[in-house]
Amino acid sequence: MKLLFRSIPEDELDVILQAPNRFDLCFGACIDSEHQTLMLVRGDLATFVVELAEFEPSGDGIVPDFTQLAVVDYGNTIQFGEYEASFAAIVDAIEGEKK
Repeated sequence: MKLLFRSIPEDELDVILQAPNRFDLCFGACIDSEHQTLMLVRGDLATFVVELAEFEPSGDGIVPDFTQLAVVDYGNTIQFGEYEASFAAIVDAIEGEKK
């Protein structure tokens, strides 16, 4: 099994863990390339899993590069190379599927 884990930059760590809205922020992410999934860790350390197939090319044709994972912008953005996804949009999509 091949896993790729990234957390927020160290200088943003305290801000996220102490934020009143830490549930709405991403602390870290882990790609499981074997199972084609992305596990996201919220600022309150709760986790959830998203299939990589959920990340379609952007409107301007940028395709996610799942080998280039980053959590940036104080946990508000997930990057896959040049492709960016809002953490809030990911959460909204997952929670919408549960309804």
